[in-house]
Amino acid sequence: YSASDPLPYPLPGAPHVWLCRVDSVCDGGTWKRYQAMLPEKELSMCHSPPQPLRRRRAILSRVLLRTTLSRYARVPPADWNFDRDGFDKPRIAHPTDTSLAFNMSQSADWIACAVSQDEAVGVDIQYCDPGRDVLRLAARFFGTDETALLGALPATGRRDRFYTYWTLKEAWLKTTGRGISAGLDSIRFESGENGRLTGHADPFDFPAIFWSWQIGKDYQLALCVHSDRLGSAPLIFQALPLVDSETITLIPRYHGAVAPSLGNDGRAGGNKFANKRFFLASTPHSL
Repeated sequence: YSASDPLPYPLPGAPHVWLCRVDSVCDGGTWKRYQAMLPEKELSMCHSPPQPLRRRRAILSRVLLRTTLSRYARVPPADWNFDRDGFDKPRIAHPTDTSLAFNMSQSADWIACAVSQDEAVGVDIQYCDPGRDVLRLAARFFGTDETALLGALPATGRRDRFYTYWTLKEAWLKTTGRGISAGLDSIRFESGENGRLTGHADPFDFPAIFWSWQIGKDYQLALCVHSDRLGSAPLIFQALPLVDSETITLIPRYHGAVAPSLGNDGRAGGNKFANKRFFLASTPHSL
């Protein structure tokens, strides 16, 4: 981060995504700098998990957030304060004059931080565990049509499609602010022609833009932003806080935008699952 040369804020409809690998930090001096950056209460929470990987990931995720926000504003990383809204979604409490919004996700060895300007944003990254019983999870959390579709796919395709659905659902729910408590089946997907996915949400009461990427063979990343302005593609960075960063190219596997449909009374919403959006298939690019 450079306080003398902050980055421009993300453009409307085009959030920035910052990615960091937990195993990329191996220098003891860097870890000391990270821990010194965090408030005592925050650092204590990071040290509570018994597994070393989870402790390191907790520390690094908070440091990634602070250093990322400080790339856009002349605020030292240690000076950011956070609280939660009525849906328990983290947000910036200090400084109060910033228009930045953010969302975080972490899974196994990856951490993702999404940043937008004046727009709610949600991001989700998931390790695609080859040993996980995705049909059992789908039967528990997804709609019956989605579960049936997954069951008809070969094992490899089933895993990839399951995590595509899961991350898109989570990114959507985190953007709405309702979170996973609203139910992963409140937004559902079906396959269309030419590899397109059609999503149906209930309720769907604001415009949104979606992206979905595959990272390597084992991770899935999804992003959603509350916006009616389809901007340029999101900028994606890979970063090692306080050490290095670079812009990377990830081509979305699925992407699309939608506005709420109108019901018979002219208001947004309409019939249950009447709202649709399309994700256009493209060739994924791996890190």
